[in-house]
Amino acid sequence: MRSLTEIYFGLKFHFKIDFRFFFFFFFFFLGIVGGEFQVKPKRLGLSMKILFNPSAPIGERGAEGMRILVIDKPNLFGFTWNSPPTIPKLRGQRTAVFIYLESISEKITKLTFINNGYGLSSEWQESRNYFLNAWGNVVLPRLKYSLENKPMDWEHMPDLSKNGLYKK
Repeated sequence: MRSLTEIYFGLKFHFKIDFRFFFFFFFFFLGIVGGEFQVKPKRLGLSMKILFNPSAPIGERGAEGMRILVIDKPNLFGFTWNSPPTIPKLRGQRTAVFIYLESISEKITKLTFINNGYGLSSEWQESRNYFLNAWGNVVLPRLKYSLENKPMDWEHMPDLSKNGLYKK
C-alpha cells in the first residue's frame, strides 16, 4: 500500500478494453450491484449517483452527490466517492477515484485504480479499510471476472475469494 491516505490497485485484464465500453460497463456494473445508476449533466460537470439501497433515506442510499472529475479518453476517468452510511461523520466529504487504462497488447489491458484523499483520523482510516476490501476484494475482482469470463450471475455468484487484490 502506498500510504494511509490512498488505495492503489493495479491489475491486468485478459480482454481488450475500449474506453467507452469500459466506462459504461464499470458504472453499469456498479449500478447493477446497487440497482440504480444515474449520470446527469450539470453546469460544472457531470453528477452521478449509484444507489445501493434506493429505499433508504436520502443520504444513506449509496453514492449520492458524486461528480465526474475528469474524462481523458482513452486512458483516464476520475470521479468523487463518499464513505459508507455506517460512517455518517464523513458522508458529506469526498475522496477521489481515478482509473487509468493502458493497452498492453491486442488482448491485454492494464488497469490502475487509485482512490485518494483519505484523512488520518480513525473515521477516515475506517472508511479506507472499508474500501480496501470493497474495491479490492469485491468490485474489481467481480469486474475482472465479468469481462474475462461471462456476465456475473447475481443469483449464483462464483467464489472469487482467491481473486482478491487486498490481503489483510
